[in-house]
Amino acid sequence: MKAKWFVAILILALLLVSLVACGGGEGEAGPAEEIADAAMAAYSGQDTYQFDMDMTVEMDVTGVDETVEGTVTVDMNGASDKVNGRTYTNMQTSTDPSTAMEGDVEMYNMDDWVYLRTSMPGEPPTWLKWEVCLPCGGGEKLDIVGQQVDLLEDSVGVEVIDNDTVDATECYVLEVRPELEKLWEWVQEQVALENQLPALDSGLEEVISDFAINQWIAKDTYFILKSTLDMTLTFSSSSSSCPSCGLIPALPGESARTYDITATVMVYDVNQPVNIELPPEAEDAKEWSFPVPILGPH
Repeated sequence: MKAKWFVAILILALLLVSLVACGGGEGEAGPAEEIADAAMAAYSGQDTYQFDMDMTVEMDVTGVDETVEGTVTVDMNGASDKVNGRTYTNMQTSTDPSTAMEGDVEMYNMDDWVYLRTSMPGEPPTWLKWEVCLPCGGGEKLDIVGQQVDLLEDSVGVEVIDNDTVDATECYVLEVRPELEKLWEWVQEQVALENQLPALDSGLEEVISDFAINQWIAKDTYFILKSTLDMTLTFSSSSSSCPSCGLIPALPGESARTYDITATVMVYDVNQPVNIELPPEAEDAKEWSFPVPILGPH
């Protein structure tokens, strides 16, 4: 159960990173929609990149007799090589209370296979592998930038809110206004999030609030170089049918459950050589068919 929850939190991190995207008004250089279109077009020329991500999820659960707080912090880095069909991701998670599950995950997408190493305190590392199978819930390659571009395509509005620099590169800062229904549908489709988040018991406008996605797009190449996300999810008492919701299980008489989420993604070394090779110890990974047991039923 601990391993199951641990991997679910890490996949939640992947989900949230993929929500961090680019944000219609007009900025110094012209309409925001034109900048967004240019960023989507530039993605086809973004063959390789590396990234860093920091994410914090602060939880607040109110029961009949108490309020319980908890925090999950995720540090992630990785690389993508679209030309050779390979990605690499390493995630380290810490929690407060400190007695809760902590550890790290290393994941490789090599052609049509996913290799996953989990490592938790007091337990030896474990390697699993499975074949990518989208119809059966086998997941797709983690492409941070590609997912951000997808969100641009599904947005209901973009706006230029500033001009800034990232590593000495002049950028437009855009804000995206996502379509909430599409975001929630996507959340529901994540294999590791089933039975991990409470059920939706009210309108999306009541559950998803304070949602802001900003993205820094290079003025010369239109590559996405930085993204930030701030989001609050609030679930009411009728959502308490979730006895193992992440860090804080359901409380007796639970009346509210809130997740405050912040994340920052930095993209760098775009189109620079990157070498993604599977470690020798992964060659003996145990093969699973989806659903992978530690990720729960789908």
